[in-house]
Amino acid sequence: MRRSVAPVALTCLFGLTLAACGDDTVVGASATESGGETSTSTSTGPSETTGGDGLCVQDSQCEDDNACTANRCGADGICIVDPVLSNACRPQIDVDFPPRGATLTGAPGKPVVTVTGKVTSGAGAIDSLTLNDQAVAVAADGTFSADVVVGPGGHTLDLHATDEFGATRRRVQSFLWSTEYRKPETVGEQMVPEGIAFYLSQEALDDGDNSEPADDIASVLGIALASFDIAALLDPDTPITHNAGYDIYLTSMEFGSTQVSLAGIDGGLHLGAAIQDVVGDL
Repeated sequence: MRRSVAPVALTCLFGLTLAACGDDTVVGASATESGGETSTSTSTGPSETTGGDGLCVQDSQCEDDNACTANRCGADGICIVDPVLSNACRPQIDVDFPPRGATLTGAPGKPVVTVTGKVTSGAGAIDSLTLNDQAVAVAADGTFSADVVVGPGGHTLDLHATDEFGATRRRVQSFLWSTEYRKPETVGEQMVPEGIAFYLSQEALDDGDNSEPADDIASVLGIALASFDIAALLDPDTPITHNAGYDIYLTSMEFGSTQVSLAGIDGGLHLGAAIQDVVGDL
């Protein structure tokens, strides 16, 4: 009996002394399951639930002992195999080298990193594996090896695996590679030991354009300033001045736009902010 990927019908091969349609096999014949273990059938005669034409008549005749497949007998007497949708029944990609987030030092003139690992699936055989959109050969035991051309800097490994039932898995990880890494000759002033430093260009601080969408820090600060409730600073019951025998009250106030500038200077940042087109009711 031959079985293809789900959903698919299983047919019985005639001319062989099969006990029934399903997973019954010739006595002494071996069958390899999805886990890689080999089992041997001990059926010696036809099942009482088998039709005379060799078609299945109940679901139990279609069972293949694979926890990642759901087998049933179709209305036409043909076994149907459906994949089980679960995380355990999807391909599993393990990368042995390079480790995730590794910092690698390569030999000059040999800008190649060999990626090795293993891919398996609880459902069945691996149908395909790609690394950065390039097909990778997978050995019978699931191991694989592929060369990646690299250069100084960061690199990403994007792996996609598909098993015979169409289930997929994606794994993405990165590493650094260079022939050498320069260390700072002197410790900078005010440097935090074992800390992290972020270096921002003037374009990241303020590119001079505060229009949306915000693409720099100054634009983000401008959006925050635009939400400021300036009227909350006023007391409409308190006069702001007294003139010619009259009390003058400012009962409301609002503004039209904001302008924020941000520039990097030695030792800090220079921040400028303005509220424009301010109007109020007296």
